[in-house]
Amino acid sequence: ADPGRDGARARGHRFQSGYDHPPLLRRPAAAGRISWMWPCQRSWYTFLARGRLPAKAFPGRAAILIKILDLDKRHISTIFEQDKSIKIGNYAPGTKIPIVSDKNLKKIHKSLPIVNLAWHISKEIKTYLKKNFINNKVIDILSQQDFRWIH
Repeated sequence: ADPGRDGARARGHRFQSGYDHPPLLRRPAAAGRISWMWPCQRSWYTFLARGRLPAKAFPGRAAILIKILDLDKRHISTIFEQDKSIKIGNYAPGTKIPIVSDKNLKKIHKSLPIVNLAWHISKEIKTYLKKNFINNKVIDILSQQDFRWIH
């Protein structure tokens, strides 16, 4: 365990950086290249201000973003996976975020947005949720809005 990180958490900070928001990830890019920026223009912080949010789907690549953004059980309450997933009953790596069956999705309050951790198949996840009568707002943890073209 990193003592600096644990110390920041002990002092009640939300993120490793010591601020109430994720660190700004901005990779310098040469002209004609794509740059990744965080925070994005979406209302990510507004949603985090609501407290713990439920999440849908957990591809392995989502573990990287959860680590980079220093998210844990204080930010994401539960991750919902399809009923047949072998991930059910486990936790997201390095966190105490439980992975549970989609059968529990209907218990989510309608006003709470759902964080989509499978950003690369966003349309499929949204279609799946609608098909199962889950009409909560869905926020992709990563989207096209998080990137910009440098001229």
